[in-house]
Amino acid sequence: MLSLFSTSTNNKLFFPINNKKYTITSKYGYRTLNYYHFHNGIDIALSEGTKLYAMSDGVVSFIGYSKGYGNNIIITYSNGYKSMYAHISSNFIVKKGQNVKAKELVAFVGPKYLKNRKLNGMTTGPHLHFTIYKNNKSIDPLSIKYST
Repeated sequence: MLSLFSTSTNNKLFFPINNKKYTITSKYGYRTLNYYHFHNGIDIALSEGTKLYAMSDGVVSFIGYSKGYGNNIIITYSNGYKSMYAHISSNFIVKKGQNVKAKELVAFVGPKYLKNRKLNGMTTGPHLHFTIYKNNKSIDPLSIKYST
């Protein structure tokens, strides 16, 4: 078991969704869209409203809208790690500065278009863009062994 965070959950990391069956539509690394682009996370095809959970105990360090990511939250963990959940619902259920526990509900997958008809980041439909950072540098979320 790869142990990244020092938490009260016995150093366990949990995948941000409960679904056992999911499809990764875009992996971490370089990809070609209409241009050559580094994709700093993974995209997981999910239905709008799918529940998203904290990977470990942490603190919500960002919540809001960012170009490219749309609505998103960042949770900061110990040892220099962070996770970002992007293209989420406008129904923010956590607040900046809030402490969260491992496996706590932190967000929902959002729609392609927000209520103001603004695109929810660079997206072709509802999905989770999930990034993990180590010392502010992204790492492949699929390189981690998650607990169940």
